[in-house]
Amino acid sequence: MALYHFSVRHVSRGKGQMVVTSAAYISGQRIYDGYYNKIHDYTSKSGVVFTEILTPEYVPERLTDRETLWNEVEHVERNNRAQLAYSFDIALQNELTLEENIRLAKEFCQEQFVVRGMIVDLAVHEGKSDNEEEPDNSHFHVLAPIRPFTEEGIWGNKQRREYILDEDGNRVKDAKGKDMFNAVSTTGWNDPELLKEWRRAWTEKVNGKFRECHMAARIDHRSYKEQGIELIPTIHEGYEVRAMEKKGIKTVIGELNRAIRQFNQMIISLKESMVYRFGHVVGDSETGVCNDGDFIFRIIKSCLILGAYPDIKGSIAPIAIDDVAKIVVGISQIEDQYGKTYHVINTKKISFQDAVDIVDRIGICLQPLEKTNG
Repeated sequence: MALYHFSVRHVSRGKGQMVVTSAAYISGQRIYDGYYNKIHDYTSKSGVVFTEILTPEYVPERLTDRETLWNEVEHVERNNRAQLAYSFDIALQNELTLEENIRLAKEFCQEQFVVRGMIVDLAVHEGKSDNEEEPDNSHFHVLAPIRPFTEEGIWGNKQRREYILDEDGNRVKDAKGKDMFNAVSTTGWNDPELLKEWRRAWTEKVNGKFRECHMAARIDHRSYKEQGIELIPTIHEGYEVRAMEKKGIKTVIGELNRAIRQFNQMIISLKESMVYRFGHVVGDSETGVCNDGDFIFRIIKSCLILGAYPDIKGSIAPIAIDDVAKIVVGISQIEDQYGKTYHVINTKKISFQDAVDIVDRIGICLQPLEKTNG
């Protein structure tokens, strides 16, 4: 099943976080941190299958070295509560090959981040699952400095002051007599609308690849609520319940939450699926093989055994099973079709008498059943 996950957070010195640590972790490398005079070693970490630093053309070669890049980011920030980098975590697709996923990730970073002047530290993790019943969690990380590197070859400003003015255009003072102002981003990279655009762009890129590969899978960047999917909330487990579950001890709350998650997943799967409603499906148009539980099959079989047919009014619109298969494949390749219902009918209806005439033409004579009074 195709997965959608796209999250972003700040790596913040104020929260005790070190951006060199983050870079070493996502890349699985050993990196010296000059700001804190320590080494971060993640060379024993498995699952890192690809790393690369992508930059705008004007960024100097030295910043394509991971250790140099992130040490500069640490040193250029003087505030002890400074926000250092954006950290993205984005799910890749198990339906695609590793090479296809890496290409998608690189193209997305180039098209959405680098073109906006961002320096991108990209790392792809294969996310192999330890449990055979659970899917792999392949994903990619992106670290991007919040402070822009300018075309003049220096680290620029993250914010600029936008002073608050009164009706006459004069600066408004606060209680201490200082000019009041709003801190405005110089890049716009923190704009919530831009995040929505990035999330939507990743959806379109992945779904475009699915269509290119003639796959029915799709992802959706909208929340379940926005998709009209109402899910049952799980029950808060608490420390004791989680500790027992971690030890393999099943609890009532744990069992209930597992049932809720299973039910919610079923609801999500149904909502994400396409629903097809066909007219009456009959046998294969070439071989004639059909389902012997079908009511038309049972009627025709009974008529052949009796050598007679009843006077049935009305008509039917049969669709051969092989034609159904072609229609399903065709609909699955239509863009944005998921969660929709398709009513597929054969406009060329035939009456029961037409069916009897067809049987007669192949040399089987059926007589009409006599009407009885009753």
